[in-house]
Amino acid sequence: MDLSKLTIALTEEIGNPELFTGRKRELQFLMDWTDLVKQQVGDSHVLLARKRRGKTALLQRYYNILYTRNDPKIIPFYFRVPEYPITLQNFTFEFYKSLISQYLSFKLRRPELYDLSIPWSRLIELCGDDAVPANNIRNMVPLIQENPGAAWNLVRETGHFIADRKNERIIQIIDEFQYMNEFITLDGETIKLCSAYQKTASSKVSPQIVTGSYIGWLDAIVRRMVGRYSEFRLGPLPHDESIAAVFKYARLFNRPITPDQAAYVAELCYDDPYYISRIFKSPYLDRGQVTPQLARKILEHETRLDGGEITKMWSDYIISAVSRINDEHAKKIVLYLAKHGETEFTRDEIRRNLKLSLTDAQLVERMEKLVRADILARGRSMSHYRGLGDPMFEMVFRRLYEHEIEGIDIETMEAEFERRFSKLERQMRNIKGLAGEEKVRYYLAQAGKNRIDPARLSMVEPAESLPQLGPFQWIRKLSLHPTQNRRIEIDLYARADNPDDPDLAVEVKNWASKVGAADVDKEIANAKEATALLERPVVFIFYSENGFTENQAERLAAAGIPACNLNLLVNVLHP
Repeated sequence: MDLSKLTIALTEEIGNPELFTGRKRELQFLMDWTDLVKQQVGDSHVLLARKRRGKTALLQRYYNILYTRNDPKIIPFYFRVPEYPITLQNFTFEFYKSLISQYLSFKLRRPELYDLSIPWSRLIELCGDDAVPANNIRNMVPLIQENPGAAWNLVRETGHFIADRKNERIIQIIDEFQYMNEFITLDGETIKLCSAYQKTASSKVSPQIVTGSYIGWLDAIVRRMVGRYSEFRLGPLPHDESIAAVFKYARLFNRPITPDQAAYVAELCYDDPYYISRIFKSPYLDRGQVTPQLARKILEHETRLDGGEITKMWSDYIISAVSRINDEHAKKIVLYLAKHGETEFTRDEIRRNLKLSLTDAQLVERMEKLVRADILARGRSMSHYRGLGDPMFEMVFRRLYEHEIEGIDIETMEAEFERRFSKLERQMRNIKGLAGEEKVRYYLAQAGKNRIDPARLSMVEPAESLPQLGPFQWIRKLSLHPTQNRRIEIDLYARADNPDDPDLAVEVKNWASKVGAADVDKEIANAKEATALLERPVVFIFYSENGFTENQAERLAAAGIPACNLNLLVNVLHP
């Protein structure tokens, strides 16, 4: 969805909404699932992903897309379970008020109602003639005050109740679901609320997406609810989306970078959005061009034991596991599997290779605790295990424990890491990194701070002179509608800062092949039609990652449209 048209009803924790990148397949899956929910055939889901993988960003963006679409039959609800002790009564009030206020916000199109300080009397007033939520509030609030235990059982089903009575669908997104078993107390005792969702998860009018930061912990909870939650996992970004994320961060943080350097950063960060973000957000003092050498130094800083942010993130998992299984065997197992990436081993192979003096029952107990702590992963069967396949985790864990376990000195370890990174840099000539629109947007944003001569971007001399462009106010997608059933999509549209200067429209073809006559014909026709619709003068440019077939660049030039390829883009617009 075009960001300029997106209503940010729920403030996204990612910060600047522009930082959200990719996840096209996952968003498409969620939108397809939404269509199933509307037909009352969508199952509840559990989204499994470790910390900082982007699950909250994905679900909050999904929420805002649903809010923006404004389908009166599809109402989103987002709730993050508190990560601190809270009484059942206070938790029930918070959950219930969040549900009611978000429901009314959607219905009334008023995001400011996301405010838990609004009095209940005002919420009833906002219900207007809608007796279903109004009467529910009148009945529920006194019950929560008098008997929170009984009230919670009803509050948990309120989404289903309202949706059922009004023939609507309320999609419930519950983040950090596992904490329902950890921090909620009644009469001073911790109680576990997750198991009660065995019934709630079956709702077809108010299904849930539950998620959390601890895969093993959450997986153990939902596995007990057999068939209630369908599972999907959030992995690294596809490589093209990863490179696009690098360019987006470079643009927003104003850091110079070339296409080869962006591809290297994506590869160095293993296409992980959190690691990419740390390259640009790190307090490491060198703020120059993001070369391979600088990127390696930043990751070294971020994985240091004396305060690196990546180390802090992984330490949450490691310390939790070690505190529960603080013995030499467990550390040896994790170190061994971490060094072997995603290679799977059976328990017998692990016992034999590490010469462990453990019975099978003892080994099973340790392995399962390590899986639940999210520092090992289960393999193809219940007897197979593997490491996480995450080299950053490996670096942190080895720096913490390899000297203790195997006596390897720090200098030897660091030299190995440096050889690994250097080898990756040497291999970069074999890596084809594509980033499409985000790459072009980055260079336009950098160069557009000054003036651009569009003639210098053309592969052949344009038949007519073109005015200089820039600086630009903003760059985004643009949709034009010549007729009710026809739409012209402009991949990148840059609004000139000076109202007397022309805007810039760029068609982006990020193909491995050359662009041929049919697409050139379409672009020339679209440019003529779009020019008639736009109220401002505009220059069109056609960018093709790998150029054009014979004579097509000349045809574009004759139409006053510079035909641009990757080499021209970098040479002319490089900051």
